[in-house]
Amino acid sequence: MTARKRIVIAFIALCALVAIVVFYAYDPSCTWWSPKCPMLLLTGYRCPGCGFQRFCHHLLHGDVLIAVSYNYFLLLALPWIIILLLANILPQTPIVRRIQSLFGGRQAAIIYLVLYVAWWVVRNVWGL
Repeated sequence: MTARKRIVIAFIALCALVAIVVFYAYDPSCTWWSPKCPMLLLTGYRCPGCGFQRFCHHLLHGDVLIAVSYNYFLLLALPWIIILLLANILPQTPIVRRIQSLFGGRQAAIIYLVLYVAWWVVRNVWGL
């Protein structure tokens, strides 16, 4: 592993740790300084990521059902992202390369994009 890759991994890990501490310590729905969704503020429509901060806060406190109620799509998106991050960090074995092609290939990106847009429509039509 190159020094540059180690630095990038360390930086991502540090950012993740800071985010975990902040999301654990502060409830985003009760703080004035937590970022609000620009899409929701400008249009009144929820974007696919709306509820992410509250999802993380409640998930870190062990309130899984409450967390999921803030954004159902994150049940799919977070594991997908974690798998891709791990596949890029781990040594490149045949299994890791296969995982990268399954979750990070063109077809996977198209499937993810279609699901992302579908969730965007569904959550605004049904108010989820």
